[in-house]
Amino acid sequence: MRDRLMPVTAAALPRVVVALMVLAAPCALALPVTIEGAGGIFADVDATAGRYTARSGELKWTFAGTLAAEASSIARREGEDRLGAYQELSFRWRDGAALSGSIRAYRDRPALLFRITADEPVADARVLRFPRFTAFPKALRHFSYANHEFAPASFALEETATPWLLYDDAGHAAVLSPASHYMTASLYGDGETVIASGLNPGVGALPAGFTYATLLVFGTGVNATWDSWGAALTALENARRPANDADTGLRYLGYWTDNGASYYYDYDRQLGYAGTLEALVERYRTEGIPIRYLQLDSWWYSKSLIGPEGRSGGPKNESLPGGEWNRYGGLLRYEAHPALFPEGLAAFQHRIGLPLITHNRWVD
Repeated sequence: MRDRLMPVTAAALPRVVVALMVLAAPCALALPVTIEGAGGIFADVDATAGRYTARSGELKWTFAGTLAAEASSIARREGEDRLGAYQELSFRWRDGAALSGSIRAYRDRPALLFRITADEPVADARVLRFPRFTAFPKALRHFSYANHEFAPASFALEETATPWLLYDDAGHAAVLSPASHYMTASLYGDGETVIASGLNPGVGALPAGFTYATLLVFGTGVNATWDSWGAALTALENARRPANDADTGLRYLGYWTDNGASYYYDYDRQLGYAGTLEALVERYRTEGIPIRYLQLDSWWYSKSLIGPEGRSGGPKNESLPGGEWNRYGGLLRYEAHPALFPEGLAAFQHRIGLPLITHNRWVD
């Protein structure tokens, strides 16, 4: 990553002079300091008002919020990171503690990256909710994912770490999501009065130097905007997408015993679990159905009785014998339960002659 001061050209001189006047004399008339990115995307900060905006000229959408105090130390720079060349606005303010923020607009991506840093220890993580937009197009439709099994689609704004899609009937769209600390991040708001990004309510005090980031992508076409956001987020994390035939599970047909399947926490009572699956594999071979692997879901190993909400529960399937495998809790031992595989998992895998894909939950 590299940063450098933007070169001053004759055309840019008036804006630079104004920016320098704002920095040198905060009491003087303060004009917003602006940066520009791909697709007619702009971001600016007004020092005196503490107001920041993100604008898409193509969509004619504006998202705006206000800091808790005046902005100071405003600087405009250019540099390069994993998303490419950018222009950046950086600034400081106070909200019970010294905070610094930045907004980056990218030359080749219709994206804005927001970052906020606690320059001092913070007693309440809510002060790091940035951006926090209170002005934005009001007639937008909403889409996100609920914080339940398999992340079901929701045509509402779920206050979790899910990305939020905002769109209209013309196919204009924006995707907002956390861009760091994904396991403890959360978006907030109703899409009518507030849209904000921060950490979840379980996070309290934070140390000096803590930084949180948020990504906002604009586009035309819902699918195209999702793709643009996904490409930006994976690039930001330096993630490499595998090919769609990269391993056995992607390349070939297999049999799954996950939630909703016939043998999810269930089996033929006369054959037992191992015998049921051995009979299934043999039937598929007899019928010429070329399964190339078998998936074993969460039923095959030992678990606690404590569920994901922290409450104690009973058997997962009450019609089956109780035991450490027949539970919906966290992992206790990642090995085949002897009630299901008396000879062990390796012996079972050897008998069916197929690779196994095995599930695991959280560690209790």
